[in-house]
Amino acid sequence: MDHSYSSACIYNVRINGVEVGEVELNSYYAASLGVPLTFCAGDDKLEEELKHTELNPAYVRTKEGLGRYAAKLYSPGKLEPCFRQAVREACELKDSGKAKCVLAGQPINLEIDVMTTVMADKLEMIPGVKRLSGRTISYTNSDFAEIMHMILCVAQLGGKFNNYR
Repeated sequence: MDHSYSSACIYNVRINGVEVGEVELNSYYAASLGVPLTFCAGDDKLEEELKHTELNPAYVRTKEGLGRYAAKLYSPGKLEPCFRQAVREACELKDSGKAKCVLAGQPINLEIDVMTTVMADKLEMIPGVKRLSGRTISYTNSDFAEIMHMILCVAQLGGKFNNYR
């Protein structure tokens, strides 16, 4: 999972069976605290991904992704007016009461595909984690803060076994 908490360890993340990225994860977490997502900036791929979610923030496209390590970046001069307009839209969303918190359904079932079976071997020892397949683990909780803690634990602990094949 590019742009994830650890692309060296985490390949895919699913919440309740739906593949999600950082924006969805952070948005669900913020929503669990009563904070809606009203603004987001990123590349053309993220913009397209957001179209397939319930999230509808003011958006600024800052670059076009060309590959894992390459992008066509937009100039600051071109982006500044876009950011100013999008921030105005985000504030209007919030002030009008139209911004909504998008929560993950309950209970929250987290599935993570890790990069290697060695990582999954180690991670399944965490209490509450179940092994679903060679590289897939799962964890269920009703508190999104606990889901986020598990993602961070997986990223930090699993990454320790990145060089074991």
